Amino acid sequence: MSLKALRATAKERAAKPLPKAARRSRAKVQEVYVQVRRPDGNQPGQVAPIYFTVEDGLLTITDENGAATKGEPYTLKPGEDAVSMARAIGGAQLREAFTGFNRPLSYSGTAGIV
Repeated sequence: MSLKALRATAKERAAKPLPKAARRSRAKVQEVYVQVRRPDGNQPGQVAPIYFTVEDGLLTITDENGAATKGEPYTLKPGEDAVSMARAIGGAQLREAFTGFNRPLSYSGTAGIV
């Protein structure tokens, strides 16, 4: 392939936008911790990290590498705190994962143990 053809191919690739799934935010990934389980008796409780980015007024819950997780980006209202909103949105997603069949079981005393 000639140099001219390679340059033309490179220009064509640069002109095409990346698919939405392949785009990554260039915003700094931030981290906040949320409580997903309260302390109960001799159980210490549990906290977990929430990773998020804020870019152009959009808050996106991400993984630690900056790739968006489930859910749509949240549009921050004027004066709204991004950390508080990330804690609320991400915390709700995490708590959802800690409920139901796979939740940790809490035993009180020895009742029911034979």
